[in-house]
Amino acid sequence: MIVALLKLADSLRSAVSRIALMTFADMFLSLKRVMEPFLNMIVKILMKRSGDTNNFIAEEADKCFSAMVQNC
Repeated sequence: MIVALLKLADSLRSAVSRIALMTFADMFLSLKRVMEPFLNMIVKILMKRSGDTNNFIAEEADKCFSAMVQNC
């Protein structure tokens, strides 16, 4: 499931990417430390998306980073 979400988060379709990032944030909030084995893969996408020119994608990536830091 994580691999599928990573592909969706890297999608060129902004709505698809945003929903995938929101899903990751929810997963960090609910699953907490269970997500730690996947952090390397997720951080790469979050870093890419946090520098996106589309502001709402960058904001979602920042929110996801915040959820990751608080829960992992």
